[in-house]
Amino acid sequence: AIDRGIFRSSSFRSYKDEEKVKFGGTKEKFEVPNVKECLGSKGGSYDKLDLDGLISEGSKVSGDDIIIGKTVPCDFSKSTFSFTPLQRNYKLKKD
Repeated sequence: AIDRGIFRSSSFRSYKDEEKVKFGGTKEKFEVPNVKECLGSKGGSYDKLDLDGLISEGSKVSGDDIIIGKTVPCDFSKSTFSFTPLQRNYKLKKD
């Protein structure tokens, strides 16, 4: 029975996402994000993403693999961003 795969299991999940236009006219884009330059990137492995920002069909993934890479361009010259990690306020401005 073990040779026939009695204790094996497979799990499949499908995900759906689309490129949206955000407030102010900025458009989301599927791509492999540059983790060193992007704010708010999630911890995980971006290694399995193709150039179009999506993982290849049929790829085996683990819990920390990113399966959709999506970015939104930010123009720091027009806006002031503030965020509060660890109860501290930071303001990013470009002079």
